[in-house]
Amino acid sequence: MNRLNQEQITDAIITYATVHGLGKNKEYKKLHSLVCNASKQDRYFGLMGVFLRDLKAERLRVQTLAGRMLLKITPKAMERCEEAVFRLLANWDVSAEEVILYLQSQFGDESLLSAIVEMESTAQDENDVARLKIMKYWLGISAHSEEEE
Repeated sequence: MNRLNQEQITDAIITYATVHGLGKNKEYKKLHSLVCNASKQDRYFGLMGVFLRDLKAERLRVQTLAGRMLLKITPKAMERCEEAVFRLLANWDVSAEEVILYLQSQFGDESLLSAIVEMESTAQDENDVARLKIMKYWLGISAHSEEEE
């Protein structure tokens, strides 16, 4: 069996979620196995690659599946915390909180919050600012606690 590269993993997750939704079935087991058998780098970037795609109507479903797989498989993050957060700014559906919980498990509260706050201070785009605020929400950080700094 050939190992999937990161693009193939991203495509497979999008296809699975579009066709099967979030349910687990024999196709899910096959997808899970294919992802787990990929190289560490392809596994991480394949799952995180979903968040770079502009998926329109299927975005939440696909990103929820990718986030759940990140939490279950827990690949080691292969990029800096700031890069992982930046990856989410363009296309992340803010209801797909699983990816934030995954990043929290990889980088810890302090590093993740620091990266988010740093990006907030330089963000020009109001959508980026809104997404960064929601990331803090998923971390359990209120707007009042950040003003105390």
